[in-house]
Amino acid sequence: MIKNSTNLLVNLCLLSLLLSCQSASKKTVESTPLKLEYVFTDHMVLQQQEEVAFWGNYTEGEEVAIAGSWGKSATTIPNATGNWKLNLSTPEAGGPFEVIVTTKDSTITFKDVMIGEVWLSSGQSNMEWKLRQYEGCIDNQDEEIANANYKDIRMFTVPMDLSGEKIKAAKWLVTTPENAANSSPQNGASGFSATAYFFARRLHKDLGVPIGIVNTSWGGTRVEAWTSAEKLNTLEPTKHLQLPVPYDYLKEQKKIPAYNDSISQLNKKAFNFQTVNMPEWSEDMGDWVSLDLNDHEFSKNDFDDTLWDVWEQKIPQGTKGTFEAYFPDTNKLLSDGVIWFRTKVNVDNVNNDYQLIFNDGIDDGDQTYFNGQLVGNTSGWNVTRNYKIPKELLKRGENKIAIRITDSGGGGGWRGPIEFKSSSSNQTISSNAFKFKHHAFAVNNQFMVHNLSNQELSAKAAMLKKELKQGKVMNNPNDYGALFAQMLTPVMPYSIKGAIWYQGERTPFNYQLLMTSTTRLFLIKKFMGK
Repeated sequence: MIKNSTNLLVNLCLLSLLLSCQSASKKTVESTPLKLEYVFTDHMVLQQQEEVAFWGNYTEGEEVAIAGSWGKSATTIPNATGNWKLNLSTPEAGGPFEVIVTTKDSTITFKDVMIGEVWLSSGQSNMEWKLRQYEGCIDNQDEEIANANYKDIRMFTVPMDLSGEKIKAAKWLVTTPENAANSSPQNGASGFSATAYFFARRLHKDLGVPIGIVNTSWGGTRVEAWTSAEKLNTLEPTKHLQLPVPYDYLKEQKKIPAYNDSISQLNKKAFNFQTVNMPEWSEDMGDWVSLDLNDHEFSKNDFDDTLWDVWEQKIPQGTKGTFEAYFPDTNKLLSDGVIWFRTKVNVDNVNNDYQLIFNDGIDDGDQTYFNGQLVGNTSGWNVTRNYKIPKELLKRGENKIAIRITDSGGGGGWRGPIEFKSSSSNQTISSNAFKFKHHAFAVNNQFMVHNLSNQELSAKAAMLKKELKQGKVMNNPNDYGALFAQMLTPVMPYSIKGAIWYQGERTPFNYQLLMTSTTRLFLIKKFMGK
Protein backbone atom coordinates (compact mmCIF):
# COMPACT_ATOMS: atom_id res chain seq x y z
CA MET A 1 0.00 0.00 0.00
CA ILE A 2 2.78 2.40 0.91
CA LYS A 3 4.73 1.36 -2.18
CA ASN A 4 1.79 2.10 -4.52
CA SER A 5 1.19 5.46 -2.82
CA THR A 6 4.81 6.32 -3.32
CA ASN A 7 4.63 5.47 -7.03
CA LEU A 8 1.47 7.54 -7.41
CA LEU A 9 3.12 10.50 -5.72
CA VAL A 10 6.19 10.20 -7.97
CA ASN A 11 4.01 10.03 -11.09
CA LEU A 12 2.01 13.09 -10.01
CA CYS A 13 5.23 15.03 -9.41
CA LEU A 14 6.59 14.05 -12.83
CA LEU A 15 3.31 15.05 -14.51
CA SER A 16 3.29 18.38 -12.70
CA LEU A 17 6.91 19.02 -13.73
CA LEU A 18 6.16 18.13 -17.36
CA LEU A 19 3.15 20.46 -17.50
CA SER A 20 5.20 23.20 -15.86
CA CYS A 21 7.98 22.83 -18.45
CA GLN A 22 5.48 22.84 -21.31
CA SER A 23 3.87 26.00 -19.91
CA ALA A 24 7.26 27.70 -19.52
CA SER A 25 8.22 26.79 -23.08
CA LYS A 26 5.22 28.61 -24.48
CA LYS A 27 6.23 32.21 -25.21
CA THR A 28 3.64 34.84 -24.42
CA VAL A 29 3.22 37.08 -27.47
CA GLU A 30 1.78 40.48 -26.67
CA SER A 31 -0.60 41.94 -29.21
CA THR A 32 0.84 44.91 -31.11
CA PRO A 33 -1.41 47.34 -33.04
CA LEU A 34 -0.86 47.46 -36.80
CA LYS A 35 1.42 50.32 -37.76
CA LEU A 36 2.98 51.46 -41.03
CA GLU A 37 5.82 53.92 -41.40
CA TYR A 38 4.66 57.56 -41.50
CA VAL A 39 5.61 58.04 -45.17
CA PHE A 40 2.52 55.96 -46.10
CA THR A 41 -0.55 58.23 -46.24
CA ASP A 42 -3.45 59.08 -48.49
CA HIS A 43 -2.45 60.80 -51.77
CA MET A 44 0.94 59.04 -51.92
CA VAL A 45 2.65 58.19 -55.20
CA LEU A 46 4.13 54.71 -55.71
CA GLN A 47 6.87 53.87 -58.21
CA GLN A 48 5.41 52.32 -61.37
CA GLN A 49 6.23 48.79 -62.53
CA GLU A 50 8.21 48.01 -59.42
CA GLU A 51 8.12 45.72 -56.40
CA VAL A 52 7.49 48.63 -54.03
CA ALA A 53 8.35 48.28 -50.36
CA PHE A 54 5.85 48.54 -47.52
CA TRP A 55 6.95 48.12 -43.93
CA GLY A 56 5.78 48.61 -40.37
CA ASN A 57 5.06 46.85 -37.09
CA TYR A 58 2.51 44.31 -35.89
CA THR A 59 2.12 41.31 -33.59
CA GLU A 60 4.86 38.74 -33.99
CA GLY A 61 3.80 35.73 -36.04
CA GLU A 62 0.47 37.18 -37.22
CA GLU A 63 -0.10 37.67 -40.95
CA VAL A 64 -0.10 41.10 -42.61
CA ALA A 65 -1.72 41.35 -46.06
CA ILE A 66 -1.59 44.23 -48.56
CA ALA A 67 -3.75 44.56 -51.66
CA GLY A 68 -3.74 47.22 -54.36
CA SER A 69 -7.00 47.96 -56.13
CA TRP A 70 -5.15 47.34 -59.42
CA GLY A 71 -5.27 43.63 -58.60
CA LYS A 72 -1.99 42.74 -56.91
CA SER A 73 -1.47 41.59 -53.32
CA ALA A 74 1.20 40.27 -50.95
CA THR A 75 1.46 38.85 -47.44
CA THR A 76 4.15 38.52 -44.78
CA ILE A 77 4.70 37.53 -41.15
CA PRO A 78 6.29 39.98 -38.62
CA ASN A 79 9.56 38.85 -37.05
CA ALA A 80 10.37 38.37 -33.36
CA THR A 81 10.45 42.14 -32.76
CA GLY A 82 7.19 42.71 -34.63
CA ASN A 83 8.83 44.33 -37.64
CA TRP A 84 7.57 43.38 -41.08
CA LYS A 85 8.34 44.31 -44.68
CA LEU A 86 6.94 43.16 -48.01
CA ASN A 87 6.93 44.13 -51.67
CA LEU A 88 3.84 44.86 -53.73
CA SER A 89 3.84 44.78 -57.55
CA THR A 90 2.69 48.00 -59.20
CA PRO A 91 1.35 48.51 -62.75
CA GLU A 92 2.10 51.21 -65.28
CA ALA A 93 1.44 54.79 -64.25
CA GLY A 94 -2.14 55.64 -63.45
CA GLY A 95 -4.70 56.01 -60.71
CA PRO A 96 -6.25 56.93 -58.43
CA PHE A 97 -6.12 53.60 -56.59
CA GLU A 98 -6.56 52.31 -53.08
CA VAL A 99 -4.12 50.27 -51.01
CA ILE A 100 -5.66 48.15 -48.27
CA VAL A 101 -3.62 46.70 -45.40
CA THR A 102 -5.36 44.02 -43.34
CA THR A 103 -4.66 41.80 -40.35
CA LYS A 104 -6.89 39.53 -38.29
CA ASP A 105 -8.06 42.49 -36.19
CA SER A 106 -7.54 45.69 -38.21
CA THR A 107 -7.74 47.34 -41.61
CA ILE A 108 -5.99 50.47 -42.92
CA THR A 109 -7.04 51.92 -46.28
CA PHE A 110 -4.95 54.46 -48.19
CA LYS A 111 -7.02 56.45 -50.70
CA ASP A 112 -6.23 58.49 -53.80
CA VAL A 113 -2.97 56.61 -54.42
CA MET A 114 -1.25 57.35 -57.72
CA ILE A 115 1.25 55.21 -59.61
CA GLY A 116 4.05 57.07 -61.39
CA GLU A 117 7.66 58.17 -60.95
CA VAL A 118 8.98 58.81 -57.42
CA TRP A 119 12.09 60.84 -56.67
CA LEU A 120 13.98 61.63 -53.48
CA SER A 121 15.11 65.27 -53.13
CA SER A 122 17.71 66.10 -50.51
CA GLY A 123 20.44 68.57 -49.58
CA GLN A 124 20.81 71.86 -47.76
CA SER A 125 19.24 75.32 -48.16
CA ASN A 126 19.18 75.29 -51.96
CA MET A 127 16.92 72.22 -51.82
CA GLU A 128 14.99 73.26 -48.71
CA TRP A 129 14.23 76.71 -50.23
CA LYS A 130 10.46 77.12 -50.43
CA LEU A 131 8.29 78.50 -53.20
CA ARG A 132 7.43 81.28 -50.75
CA GLN A 133 10.57 81.57 -48.63
CA TYR A 134 9.90 85.30 -48.53
CA GLU A 135 8.24 87.78 -50.87
CA GLY A 136 9.86 87.73 -54.29
CA CYS A 137 12.31 84.91 -53.57
CA ILE A 138 11.75 83.30 -56.99
CA ASP A 139 11.02 84.81 -60.41
CA ASN A 140 7.32 85.45 -61.03
CA GLN A 141 6.63 84.08 -57.57
CA ASP A 142 2.95 84.99 -57.20
CA GLU A 143 2.15 83.73 -60.69
CA GLU A 144 4.04 80.46 -60.15
CA ILE A 145 2.22 79.79 -56.88
CA ALA A 146 -1.18 80.70 -58.32
CA ASN A 147 -0.59 78.25 -61.17
CA ALA A 148 0.57 75.41 -58.89
CA ASN A 149 -2.47 73.23 -59.61
CA TYR A 150 -1.37 69.70 -60.50
CA LYS A 151 -3.40 66.87 -59.01
CA ASP A 152 -0.80 64.36 -60.23
CA ILE A 153 2.20 66.02 -58.59
CA ARG A 154 2.49 65.19 -54.88
CA MET A 155 5.13 65.88 -52.24
CA PHE A 156 5.97 64.32 -48.88
CA THR A 157 8.20 66.63 -46.80
CA VAL A 158 10.18 65.19 -43.91
CA PRO A 159 10.10 67.84 -41.13
CA MET A 160 13.41 69.27 -39.96
CA ASP A 161 13.31 67.50 -36.61
CA LEU A 162 15.86 65.18 -35.02
CA SER A 163 13.52 63.86 -32.33
CA GLY A 164 11.47 61.75 -34.74
CA GLU A 165 8.22 63.25 -33.45
CA LYS A 166 7.14 65.79 -36.07
CA ILE A 167 7.16 63.27 -38.91
CA LYS A 168 4.16 61.62 -37.24
CA ALA A 169 1.99 64.50 -38.51
CA ALA A 170 3.53 64.68 -42.01
CA LYS A 171 1.56 63.54 -45.04
CA TRP A 172 1.58 63.47 -48.81
CA LEU A 173 0.14 66.67 -50.29
CA VAL A 174 -1.38 67.25 -53.70
CA THR A 175 -0.03 70.32 -55.50
CA THR A 176 -2.36 73.25 -54.93
CA PRO A 177 -1.46 76.92 -54.43
CA GLU A 178 -2.27 76.56 -50.73
CA ASN A 179 -0.12 73.46 -50.18
CA ALA A 180 2.76 74.65 -52.37
CA ALA A 181 3.07 77.99 -50.57
CA ASN A 182 1.93 76.78 -47.14
CA SER A 183 -0.79 79.41 -46.97
CA SER A 184 -2.77 76.73 -45.15
CA PRO A 185 -0.40 75.65 -42.29
CA GLN A 186 -2.89 73.13 -40.88
CA ASN A 187 -1.88 70.80 -43.71
CA GLY A 188 1.10 69.71 -41.62
CA ALA A 189 3.86 70.93 -43.98
CA SER A 190 5.87 74.10 -44.41
CA GLY A 191 5.47 74.56 -48.15
CA PHE A 192 7.03 72.85 -51.15
CA SER A 193 10.72 72.84 -51.97
CA ALA A 194 10.99 75.15 -54.99
CA THR A 195 13.76 73.11 -56.65
CA ALA A 196 11.93 69.83 -56.13
CA TYR A 197 8.64 71.31 -57.35
CA PHE A 198 10.08 72.67 -60.61
CA PHE A 199 11.89 69.37 -61.15
CA ALA A 200 8.64 67.44 -60.63
CA ARG A 201 6.68 69.78 -62.90
CA ARG A 202 9.20 69.36 -65.72
CA LEU A 203 9.06 65.56 -65.41
CA HIS A 204 5.29 65.55 -65.27
CA LYS A 205 5.00 67.65 -68.42
CA ASP A 206 7.64 65.64 -70.29
CA LEU A 207 6.50 62.14 -69.23
CA GLY A 208 2.79 62.69 -68.75
CA VAL A 209 2.71 60.54 -65.59
CA PRO A 210 2.12 61.27 -61.88
CA ILE A 211 5.24 62.45 -60.05
CA GLY A 212 5.93 61.96 -56.34
CA ILE A 213 8.66 63.77 -54.40
CA VAL A 214 9.97 62.65 -51.03
CA ASN A 215 11.72 65.81 -49.85
CA THR A 216 14.16 65.55 -46.95
CA SER A 217 16.45 68.57 -46.79
CA TRP A 218 17.96 70.88 -44.16
CA GLY A 219 19.62 74.24 -44.75
CA GLY A 220 23.25 74.70 -43.77
CA THR A 221 24.03 70.99 -43.54
CA ARG A 222 27.00 69.06 -44.88
CA VAL A 223 26.99 65.83 -46.83
CA GLU A 224 28.70 63.97 -43.96
CA ALA A 225 25.52 64.34 -41.91
CA TRP A 226 23.52 62.72 -44.72
CA THR A 227 25.89 59.75 -44.97
CA SER A 228 25.38 56.60 -42.89
CA ALA A 229 27.67 55.65 -40.02
CA GLU A 230 28.30 52.39 -41.87
CA LYS A 231 29.65 54.24 -44.91
CA LEU A 232 31.53 56.90 -42.94
CA ASN A 233 33.45 54.16 -41.14
CA THR A 234 34.91 53.02 -44.49
CA LEU A 235 35.98 56.42 -45.92
CA GLU A 236 39.51 57.74 -45.40
CA PRO A 237 38.59 61.19 -43.98
CA THR A 238 36.06 59.79 -41.49
CA LYS A 239 36.94 56.17 -40.75
CA HIS A 240 38.83 57.23 -37.62
CA LEU A 241 35.45 58.08 -36.05
CA GLN A 242 34.36 54.43 -35.95
CA LEU A 243 30.76 55.35 -35.24
CA PRO A 244 28.63 52.64 -33.61
CA VAL A 245 26.76 50.40 -36.07
CA PRO A 246 23.81 50.15 -35.97
CA TYR A 247 23.78 53.87 -35.23
CA ASP A 248 21.16 54.89 -32.63
CA TYR A 249 21.13 58.68 -32.82
CA LEU A 250 18.86 59.30 -29.84
CA LYS A 251 20.89 56.94 -27.68
CA GLU A 252 24.08 58.80 -28.62
CA GLN A 253 22.40 62.11 -27.76
CA LYS A 254 21.73 60.96 -24.22
CA LYS A 255 25.49 60.71 -23.64
CA ILE A 256 26.16 64.36 -24.50
CA PRO A 257 25.06 66.17 -21.27
CA ALA A 258 27.45 64.14 -19.09
CA TYR A 259 30.25 64.63 -21.61
CA ASN A 260 29.64 68.40 -21.76
CA ASP A 261 29.62 68.62 -17.97
CA SER A 262 33.08 67.06 -17.88
CA ILE A 263 34.32 69.52 -20.53
CA SER A 264 32.87 72.45 -18.56
CA GLN A 265 34.73 71.34 -15.47
CA LEU A 266 38.00 71.18 -17.41
CA ASN A 267 37.56 74.75 -18.72
CA LYS A 268 36.54 75.95 -15.28
CA LYS A 269 39.70 74.47 -13.78
CA ALA A 270 42.04 75.66 -16.55
CA PHE A 271 40.63 79.13 -17.30
CA ASN A 272 37.94 79.83 -14.68
CA PHE A 273 35.33 80.06 -17.47
CA GLN A 274 31.65 79.56 -16.70
CA THR A 275 29.74 77.41 -19.21
CA VAL A 276 26.05 78.13 -19.89
CA ASN A 277 23.83 76.30 -22.38
CA MET A 278 22.47 78.48 -25.15
CA PRO A 279 18.64 78.77 -25.18
CA GLU A 280 16.66 77.82 -28.26
CA TRP A 281 16.17 80.53 -30.85
CA SER A 282 12.45 81.28 -30.95
CA GLU A 283 9.94 83.95 -31.96
CA ASP A 284 9.26 85.24 -28.46
CA MET A 285 12.89 84.84 -27.24
CA GLY A 286 11.52 84.55 -23.70
CA ASP A 287 14.40 82.47 -22.35
CA TRP A 288 16.94 85.01 -23.55
CA VAL A 289 15.77 87.84 -21.29
CA SER A 290 16.24 85.71 -18.18
CA LEU A 291 19.50 84.15 -19.44
CA ASP A 292 22.04 84.57 -16.64
CA LEU A 293 25.56 85.24 -17.93
CA ASN A 294 26.51 87.35 -14.89
CA ASP A 295 25.92 90.40 -17.04
CA HIS A 296 22.57 91.92 -16.06
CA GLU A 297 24.25 94.93 -14.45
CA PHE A 298 25.51 95.93 -17.92
CA SER A 299 21.98 97.00 -18.86
CA LYS A 300 21.53 99.35 -15.92
CA ASN A 301 21.70 103.10 -16.24
CA ASP A 302 24.18 103.56 -13.42
CA PHE A 303 26.64 100.91 -14.61
CA ASP A 304 30.18 102.28 -14.86
CA ASP A 305 31.54 101.46 -18.32
CA THR A 306 34.57 103.75 -18.16
CA LEU A 307 36.93 100.75 -18.47
CA TRP A 308 35.22 99.52 -21.64
CA ASP A 309 36.82 100.15 -25.03
CA VAL A 310 35.41 102.36 -27.78
CA TRP A 311 34.12 100.39 -30.77
CA GLU A 312 36.61 101.74 -33.31
CA GLN A 313 36.06 100.09 -36.66
CA LYS A 314 39.15 98.39 -38.04
CA ILE A 315 37.83 98.38 -41.61
CA PRO A 316 35.52 100.81 -43.41
CA GLN A 317 31.99 99.76 -42.51
CA GLY A 318 30.05 103.04 -42.54
CA THR A 319 27.31 102.67 -39.97
CA LYS A 320 27.54 98.90 -39.60
CA GLY A 321 28.81 97.32 -36.40
CA THR A 322 29.99 93.84 -37.32
CA PHE A 323 31.98 91.64 -34.96
CA GLU A 324 34.30 90.73 -37.83
CA ALA A 325 35.11 94.44 -38.30
CA TYR A 326 36.81 94.47 -34.91
CA PHE A 327 37.99 90.90 -34.37
CA PRO A 328 40.00 89.15 -37.08
CA ASP A 329 38.00 86.67 -39.11
CA THR A 330 40.84 84.18 -38.67
CA ASN A 331 39.80 83.64 -35.06
CA LYS A 332 36.11 82.73 -34.95
CA LEU A 333 36.40 82.18 -31.23
CA LEU A 334 36.27 85.97 -30.79
CA SER A 335 33.86 86.91 -33.57
CA ASP A 336 31.19 84.42 -32.40
CA GLY A 337 29.76 85.10 -28.98
CA VAL A 338 28.16 87.72 -26.74
CA ILE A 339 29.22 91.36 -26.92
CA TRP A 340 27.63 94.16 -24.90
CA PHE A 341 27.38 97.68 -26.34
CA ARG A 342 26.54 100.89 -24.51
CA THR A 343 26.07 104.45 -25.76
CA LYS A 344 24.30 107.73 -24.99
CA VAL A 345 21.75 109.80 -26.88
CA ASN A 346 20.58 113.32 -26.08
CA VAL A 347 16.88 114.18 -26.02
CA ASP A 348 15.49 117.73 -25.99
CA ASN A 349 11.80 116.98 -26.44
CA VAL A 350 10.44 114.44 -23.92
CA ASN A 351 6.80 114.92 -24.97
CA ASN A 352 6.88 112.49 -27.90
CA ASP A 353 7.53 108.78 -28.26
CA TYR A 354 10.72 107.77 -30.08
CA GLN A 355 11.77 104.86 -32.26
CA LEU A 356 15.09 103.03 -32.04
CA ILE A 357 15.60 101.41 -35.45
CA PHE A 358 18.31 98.92 -36.43
CA ASN A 359 18.05 98.88 -40.21
CA ASP A 360 18.76 95.55 -41.93
CA GLY A 361 18.81 93.62 -38.67
CA ILE A 362 21.07 92.38 -35.88
CA ASP A 363 23.00 89.15 -36.40
CA ASP A 364 21.78 86.91 -34.73
CA GLY A 365 19.80 88.20 -31.73
CA ASP A 366 19.59 91.09 -29.27
CA GLN A 367 18.19 92.26 -25.96
CA THR A 368 18.03 96.05 -26.11
CA TYR A 369 17.58 98.35 -23.10
CA PHE A 370 16.76 102.04 -22.92
CA ASN A 371 17.48 103.76 -19.61
CA GLY A 372 17.66 100.33 -18.00
CA GLN A 373 14.31 99.08 -19.35
CA LEU A 374 14.00 96.25 -21.88
CA VAL A 375 12.54 97.67 -25.12
CA GLY A 376 13.46 94.91 -27.60
CA ASN A 377 14.16 91.19 -27.68
CA THR A 378 14.44 89.77 -31.19
CA SER A 379 16.13 87.06 -33.25
CA GLY A 380 16.74 87.13 -36.99
CA TRP A 381 19.96 88.23 -38.64
CA ASN A 382 18.19 90.19 -41.39
CA VAL A 383 15.13 91.39 -39.47
CA THR A 384 14.99 95.17 -39.05
CA ARG A 385 14.39 96.14 -35.42
CA ASN A 386 11.95 98.98 -34.74
CA TYR A 387 11.71 99.42 -30.99
CA LYS A 388 9.29 101.91 -29.50
CA ILE A 389 10.69 104.17 -26.78
CA PRO A 390 7.68 105.53 -24.89
CA LYS A 391 7.99 109.10 -23.69
CA GLU A 392 7.66 107.88 -20.11
CA LEU A 393 11.18 106.38 -20.42
CA LEU A 394 12.76 109.57 -21.73
CA LYS A 395 14.92 111.98 -19.78
CA ARG A 396 15.71 115.49 -20.88
CA GLY A 397 19.36 115.47 -21.84
CA GLU A 398 21.41 112.27 -21.60
CA ASN A 399 19.77 108.84 -22.10
CA LYS A 400 21.47 105.43 -22.06
CA ILE A 401 21.19 102.56 -24.57
CA ALA A 402 22.56 99.09 -23.76
CA ILE A 403 22.47 96.14 -26.15
CA ARG A 404 23.43 92.51 -25.63
CA ILE A 405 24.12 91.01 -29.06
CA THR A 406 24.58 87.27 -29.53
CA ASP A 407 26.13 85.76 -32.62
CA SER A 408 26.07 81.96 -32.68
CA GLY A 409 28.02 81.60 -35.93
CA GLY A 410 28.82 83.32 -39.19
CA GLY A 411 28.55 87.10 -39.33
CA GLY A 412 27.65 89.04 -36.19
CA GLY A 413 26.61 92.51 -35.04
CA TRP A 414 24.28 95.11 -36.51
CA ARG A 415 24.02 95.24 -40.26
CA GLY A 416 22.96 98.79 -41.09
CA PRO A 417 22.38 102.33 -39.78
CA ILE A 418 20.92 102.83 -36.30
CA GLU A 419 18.31 105.57 -36.16
CA PHE A 420 16.86 107.28 -33.11
CA LYS A 421 13.95 109.39 -34.15
CA SER A 422 10.62 110.96 -33.26
CA SER A 423 8.07 112.93 -35.23
CA SER A 424 10.23 116.04 -34.82
CA SER A 425 13.82 114.77 -34.89
CA ASN A 426 16.04 112.08 -36.39
CA GLN A 427 19.62 111.19 -35.55
CA THR A 428 21.89 108.39 -36.75
CA ILE A 429 24.00 106.77 -34.06
CA SER A 430 27.59 106.21 -35.19
CA SER A 431 29.20 102.83 -34.61
CA ASN A 432 32.13 104.64 -33.00
CA ALA A 433 29.77 106.14 -30.40
CA PHE A 434 29.54 102.76 -28.67
CA LYS A 435 31.65 101.33 -25.89
CA PHE A 436 31.77 97.56 -25.72
CA LYS A 437 32.79 94.46 -23.82
CA HIS A 438 33.27 91.01 -25.28
CA HIS A 439 31.66 88.91 -22.56
CA ALA A 440 31.34 85.28 -23.71
CA PHE A 441 32.38 82.90 -26.46
CA ALA A 442 29.71 80.92 -28.32
CA VAL A 443 30.98 77.42 -29.01
CA ASN A 444 28.76 74.50 -30.06
CA ASN A 445 25.55 76.03 -28.68
CA GLN A 446 27.20 76.85 -25.37
CA PHE A 447 28.36 80.14 -23.90
CA MET A 448 31.71 80.38 -22.13
CA VAL A 449 31.73 83.48 -19.93
CA HIS A 450 35.39 84.46 -19.76
CA ASN A 451 35.62 87.71 -17.70
CA LEU A 452 38.66 88.81 -19.72
CA SER A 453 39.25 92.36 -20.88
CA ASN A 454 39.39 93.04 -24.60
CA GLN A 455 43.17 93.50 -24.33
CA GLU A 456 43.56 90.15 -22.56
CA LEU A 457 41.43 88.49 -25.24
CA SER A 458 43.64 89.77 -28.03
CA ALA A 459 46.76 88.60 -26.21
CA LYS A 460 45.39 85.13 -25.40
CA ALA A 461 43.22 84.47 -28.46
CA ALA A 462 45.62 82.11 -30.25
CA MET A 463 46.29 80.12 -27.07
CA LEU A 464 42.59 79.86 -26.21
CA LYS A 465 41.64 78.73 -29.68
CA LYS A 466 44.18 75.94 -29.37
CA GLU A 467 43.66 74.86 -25.74
CA LEU A 468 40.02 75.58 -24.95
CA LYS A 469 38.06 72.34 -24.67
CA GLN A 470 34.81 72.20 -26.65
CA GLY A 471 31.69 70.28 -25.79
CA LYS A 472 29.28 68.64 -28.22
CA VAL A 473 26.12 70.20 -29.63
CA MET A 474 22.81 68.65 -28.66
CA ASN A 475 20.53 67.94 -31.63
CA ASN A 476 23.11 69.16 -34.13
CA PRO A 477 21.97 68.47 -37.71
CA ASN A 478 25.62 68.50 -38.81
CA ASP A 479 26.66 65.58 -36.60
CA TYR A 480 28.20 62.76 -38.61
CA GLY A 481 25.40 60.45 -39.75
CA ALA A 482 22.69 62.41 -37.90
CA LEU A 483 20.50 63.25 -40.88
CA PHE A 484 20.94 59.83 -42.42
CA ALA A 485 19.61 58.36 -39.18
CA GLN A 486 16.81 60.84 -38.49
CA MET A 487 15.85 62.34 -41.88
CA LEU A 488 16.55 59.53 -44.36
CA THR A 489 15.99 56.31 -42.40
CA PRO A 490 12.30 57.07 -41.66
CA VAL A 491 11.57 57.06 -45.42
CA MET A 492 13.82 54.13 -46.32
CA PRO A 493 13.38 51.92 -48.26
CA TYR A 494 10.46 53.76 -49.92
CA SER A 495 10.79 52.74 -53.57
CA ILE A 496 12.13 55.51 -55.81
CA LYS A 497 13.23 56.04 -59.38
CA GLY A 498 16.23 58.17 -58.39
CA ALA A 499 17.52 61.01 -56.23
CA ILE A 500 18.39 64.68 -56.73
CA TRP A 501 20.83 66.48 -54.45
CA TYR A 502 21.64 70.17 -54.07
CA GLN A 503 24.85 71.27 -52.34
CA GLY A 504 25.93 70.42 -48.78
CA GLU A 505 29.73 70.62 -49.09
CA ARG A 506 32.26 71.41 -46.40
CA THR A 507 35.67 70.80 -47.92
CA PRO A 508 36.23 70.12 -51.62
CA PHE A 509 38.16 66.90 -51.01
CA ASN A 510 35.67 65.32 -48.62
CA TYR A 511 32.72 66.46 -50.71
CA GLN A 512 34.11 64.96 -53.90
CA LEU A 513 34.80 61.67 -52.13
CA LEU A 514 31.45 61.53 -50.37
CA MET A 515 29.58 62.23 -53.59
CA THR A 516 31.31 59.55 -55.66
CA SER A 517 29.20 57.15 -57.67
CA THR A 518 29.98 54.46 -55.08
CA THR A 519 28.39 56.49 -52.29
CA ARG A 520 25.39 57.46 -54.42
CA LEU A 521 24.89 53.86 -55.45
CA PHE A 522 25.05 52.83 -51.80
CA LEU A 523 22.23 55.25 -51.00
CA ILE A 524 20.06 54.21 -53.93
CA LYS A 525 20.51 50.53 -53.03
CA LYS A 526 19.44 51.32 -49.48
CA PHE A 527 16.26 52.93 -50.76
CA MET A 528 15.55 50.10 -53.14
CA GLY A 529 16.02 47.63 -50.29
CA LYS A 530 18.84 45.80 -52.09
